Amino acid sequence: MSKAHQTEEEAVEGRKPPFGHLWVLVLGAIVLVAMHGIVLHYVFAHAALPAAVVAGVIIVVVAKHLGLIGALSATLRRRSRSGRERCG
Repeated sequence: MSKAHQTEEEAVEGRKPPFGHLWVLVLGAIVLVAMHGIVLHYVFAHAALPAAVVAGVIIVVVAKHLGLIGALSATLRRRSRSGRERCG
């Protein structure tokens, strides 16, 4: 069948994923994490902060990147609304 007569599903099945291989995506993720580590190391090396503050900032940055802060905020809002309804 010529390319002009392919259905959309056939055309999609014949495509490779973007960047070709999974290892390229894994390598990209490793580089991204390493760059974050380098930036955090540089910033915290020049600002003499206690280890607890550094650990707290790292936890907040990771939670923000994973989208957990928005989910936590929504959960807390739902709980506070349901608590007001019970009291009222």
